[in-house]
Amino acid sequence: MAILQILKHQFFDSSGNPLSGGKVYTYDAGTSTPRNTYTDQGAGTPNANPVILDSRGEASIWFSGSYKVVLKTSADVTIYTVDNIQDPSTGFVTTTGVETLTNKTLTSPAISSPTITGSPVMADAVITAMGAALKAGSASQAFARKAPAFSVWKGSNQTITTASYTKVTWGTEEFDTDACFASDRFTPSVEGKYALCSEVYWDNATAGITFRVAIYKNGTILKEGIQTSEAGIAKPVVMSIVAANGTTDYFEIFVFHNAGISKDVNGSAIQSTYFSGALVS
Repeated sequence: MAILQILKHQFFDSSGNPLSGGKVYTYDAGTSTPRNTYTDQGAGTPNANPVILDSRGEASIWFSGSYKVVLKTSADVTIYTVDNIQDPSTGFVTTTGVETLTNKTLTSPAISSPTITGSPVMADAVITAMGAALKAGSASQAFARKAPAFSVWKGSNQTITTASYTKVTWGTEEFDTDACFASDRFTPSVEGKYALCSEVYWDNATAGITFRVAIYKNGTILKEGIQTSEAGIAKPVVMSIVAANGTTDYFEIFVFHNAGISKDVNGSAIQSTYFSGALVS
């Protein structure tokens, strides 16, 4: 709870004398509904309402939220009314656990030295609005956009028939930050642009044969890398920035060759045949 006190409050009568025995009534701003003030910053003990002023016209009054304040004499004669008194926390969100803000606009937010633990996640629009206003403070990380990334490699050889695009299967995950890779496909959980890359190492690549590796999106070829082999060597690569809707779009790797006989994709080492990607925008 954010609490505001301006030193110790002192009040005066219409002649400028300390308002001994005066009364301070407090309400929710714009209403006649009583609202508590507090005796100290911890907000553990509410003041009486009205607050009765001492002989110097003083009282310890700690505010929390937005108020209407009515000042009266000891005989309940109104001296003045001030509405919409706000403490500095008005407009700020203080939260623990999970806080969901939907369709909210943040204008020039100021976040100063927050202590952040765990892995907080904020929607893209909030990150954009906050921009450079985010400061890491005592935390080792600022609020972070959820950013799926993965890397897999073959793990074993796979035989590919000639003249037919065939999906590559993946046996070993190096990492998968948001559990978006499964069943040999990457299905991003966040809308955005992704950098994808795959290299395929072909065994016994006869010179002059065309070898291809392609990124498929939703079952259709999207981007392709092509290499005409030299004697014994073929490692075509495909790299691209692709768009994903964060829900149904998925990506797979397919390969092709025209050797006239079956050829093996070599998956014996992590550097041989792999597929990786990450959110970039």
